[in-house]
Amino acid sequence: MYATRAVNGVRVATRVNTSQRTMSDITPAESSSLKQTIAKLFGQPIVSDGWVGGFPGALRQVFPSNKDHANLLELISLDDSDVVDICFDLGRHVTVHFRDGAPPLAMNSLVVDTGHLLGLVETLRRNEDVLTATGRMGIEGTLHRVSVLNDFEGHITGLTWRVGREVSLHDSLTDELKGFLAMGKSVLFFGHPGAGKTTTLRGAATYMADCVPRRTVVVDATGELAGWGAQPIGIGTNTRRMCVSPGKSHGDVMLEVIRNHTPQVMVVDELMTRGEAGLVQTCRARGIQLLATVHAGGLADVVENPVFAELMGGSQSAAVSDTVAMRKGGAKFTRARKHPAVFDGAYDVQTKTLFTNMDDFVDKYYEYQNV
Repeated sequence: MYATRAVNGVRVATRVNTSQRTMSDITPAESSSLKQTIAKLFGQPIVSDGWVGGFPGALRQVFPSNKDHANLLELISLDDSDVVDICFDLGRHVTVHFRDGAPPLAMNSLVVDTGHLLGLVETLRRNEDVLTATGRMGIEGTLHRVSVLNDFEGHITGLTWRVGREVSLHDSLTDELKGFLAMGKSVLFFGHPGAGKTTTLRGAATYMADCVPRRTVVVDATGELAGWGAQPIGIGTNTRRMCVSPGKSHGDVMLEVIRNHTPQVMVVDELMTRGEAGLVQTCRARGIQLLATVHAGGLADVVENPVFAELMGGSQSAAVSDTVAMRKGGAKFTRARKHPAVFDGAYDVQTKTLFTNMDDFVDKYYEYQNV
């Protein structure tokens, strides 16, 4: 449920953390500026073959009335920075999920059927958007992303519309982080899915290219980092973007950037595999400043993840003396860092905490584990 309050003379809608809500919970005061909403979230709508504004406009064809379509767009605009995604699942109501842990909101006026799903996907394809090997499609000229759910036979059973956000450098980066980046330090951004890693990384890329400035190249595998289309958006005026095209891997493009485009800074979203982690080590060995993201609930999770352990300095067993072993409970072998960490620092995007000495953090973590 939403409540409104006055902030500097402006009425602001805020959510009350209750059980799952429906559109009946939205007050008239919260649905008063649809035109401003569309302009704010999607830009001016483009009319083409009866479809308005690509995928967002296609929603008008799905909902049983223009009012329902307007309600959805108006809802997102109430605090679009808190909207994580909108889910369209076969046989269920359209559901809006929020970043701050508030209960999801169900659009009870519509139960999704196969025709709705295929119509929305077809709209994207008519706009020349392509379903990638990772099951994702972008929305041309925006930072939004649409991903598909499939059944065992490969049929589409659901869509997830991830709402992309472009925020100011002041909002996305702390002064401490900006100073650390300007010193040429490599930073690993971490957080759980939906915490804002990509948004923060986008701000960091913009800062490095436009404010420091350094030759900055973004390796974009999904279009979520710099938008979908030939021209990147949301990463400033001087950041360059190299896409991962069909038939190539994340690692292939990282090597291509190093060989051909002389980057001083490389920006990589969503490190996932050992191969990608190994290539990050290669990049650092060639003197390139690296900014990358990983999924993790905390920095200790990154240290313990076998895929990323080497990025954090690795680990090895070290023998200790009998005296030390007795003091530590009898264990003759302890864990110790094997080599310097690849990243100089790490940044928790949810708490906005900057860890400025990775080697020191890993050493203290292992020392605590050995007790």
